[in-house]
Amino acid sequence: MKSQKLFALALSCLLFMETPFTSTAAPLVSASEAVTADTSSLSGTQSLTLTSDRKAAKPTSLKLNKTSVTIYTENTYRLKTSGKSSGKVTWKSSKSKIASVDQNGTVTGKTPGTATITASRPGIKASCKVTVRKNPHRLNRESQILILGDSTTLYLSNVSKEDSVSFRLADPSSEVVDITSTGNKCKITAENPGTVTLEAVCTSRENNQKITSKGTCTVQVLEKGIDQQQVAMAVETTKAFTLENIEKPDSSITNTSWTSSNPQIASVGPTSGVVTGKQPGTAQITATVNYSDGTSSDFPTTVRISDPEIKSSSTVLSLGKKQKIKLTGTNAFSTVKWKVKKSSLASIEQDGTVTAGSTAGKTTIIAEVDGKTIKHQLIVTNPQLTSTSKLMSVGKKIKVPLAGVSSKSKITYKSKKSSVAKVDKSGRITGRSAGRTDIIIKADGVTFTFHVEVVSKRALQACKTGYKIMYSSSYSQGRRMSSGYYDCSSLVFRAYGRDSKLLGGTPSWAPTAASMAAHLERTGKVISYKGLDASKLLPGDLIFYRMRRGSNGRYRNIYHVSMYYGDGYRLEKPLRPYYKESHITMIARPLKK
Repeated sequence: MKSQKLFALALSCLLFMETPFTSTAAPLVSASEAVTADTSSLSGTQSLTLTSDRKAAKPTSLKLNKTSVTIYTENTYRLKTSGKSSGKVTWKSSKSKIASVDQNGTVTGKTPGTATITASRPGIKASCKVTVRKNPHRLNRESQILILGDSTTLYLSNVSKEDSVSFRLADPSSEVVDITSTGNKCKITAENPGTVTLEAVCTSRENNQKITSKGTCTVQVLEKGIDQQQVAMAVETTKAFTLENIEKPDSSITNTSWTSSNPQIASVGPTSGVVTGKQPGTAQITATVNYSDGTSSDFPTTVRISDPEIKSSSTVLSLGKKQKIKLTGTNAFSTVKWKVKKSSLASIEQDGTVTAGSTAGKTTIIAEVDGKTIKHQLIVTNPQLTSTSKLMSVGKKIKVPLAGVSSKSKITYKSKKSSVAKVDKSGRITGRSAGRTDIIIKADGVTFTFHVEVVSKRALQACKTGYKIMYSSSYSQGRRMSSGYYDCSSLVFRAYGRDSKLLGGTPSWAPTAASMAAHLERTGKVISYKGLDASKLLPGDLIFYRMRRGSNGRYRNIYHVSMYYGDGYRLEKPLRPYYKESHITMIARPLKK
């Protein structure tokens, strides 16, 4: 018992005694910590338990240098982290089949799509949205074999004027080839035997972001052999193969023989070296050279036979539009040269993308492919509407007034409201019910909108009849139903053929404007209880006006009716512009068919 008391006293002194000098050492416990001495009666054993409310320090921030980025397939982008945090960063992609990421933050585009890249440290994360697009920029060759002293030109496809292109050797110190570049083209000259990789870098800008893509070509230089390496030939074409740098010192060539590994694909003259393409496929052509010293050497090359064609007979483009001509039947060794016969009508790029100029007409596109010449017709059109709107009656048929197109033009028509007017594939419009709609026309890549107003035949005739009555008669409320006279409601009534079932009244007596409005409301002909924009009105619609001040005791305080005539005018003498006035109290459409 004494030992327990002595231990507790000693512990108390240890924890609470004052230090006679200031120390820079950290305190044993902080003010927020609780210390408990357990002096429970265990024979010969005492325990000290320390508990603390102190929490582990949290990282304060983790940021990425980009919150969104766009890259091309087969290309990379390096994400970088910053912020006040510690610990190893781990990287993860939400869709690794679209964009993968390594533990250095390097993102690689796999397939077109969108993925989220997340960087994590304990307790904190940051993410970046990555959009992967198909790489439009390609070198026309992924590999190239040259004989010493020969040269060839490679190009990068789909390069615009705004893009920046550069070419470089992966090994800057390499002396295998010499390169000179202009725009998207690079000339390669074989200088020394060996292999080197050519890199083409294209920088584009989209949404204020630079997008860089890289294409590569492995170039191998042979000291000697058949000059025609990696050759493509079209079916039914011929090419004479030749040898370079095959001489041996102190020995002469006695004879040379040529063979083909697959004569059904490509045959070769045994002594001439002339190769003929038979059918699509691959064959190896070998030249065997015999020397006067009794030795011989074999020099092989691979030839691929193509069957190129442009399946369509013509391409139609409107002014300024572009389209890639679809060439099929080529192979990895194929070479294609394009040109336009009339350069004033169009231009064409190395990948077959043709751009129409500013003049309509016809010309010929010529493609030289693996020794074969292919001709293709180009038609440049200037489609346009000769008018942009039409008023027509129900049941009437009209043709969309489209001009400047060819019989081979690609044209589609679509009605936004086929219940009002339908249109067939030839552009013939049929009015079906009263209303407005737009006909959308797409012609050779250009879109047009043709506005159509459809009214009932009777409503259209009512406008014509009302106009005739108005200008052949005089206004008089007292003699409103007498020949040679009219007022507002009798004009409308007679214009619609004294139809009392339609407008109220009796065949011999027109209703007042207010009574006419009440009748139209009862028969469900009201389309609005306030003024509408003229764009929503149709000829034959009836516009009812209320008194601005005071009351006449009639329905809706109506004192006047006017017929909408079309083109923004209403039937008054003279014709007056229609305005969306505040004292318009009702608009009715008596007829819809």
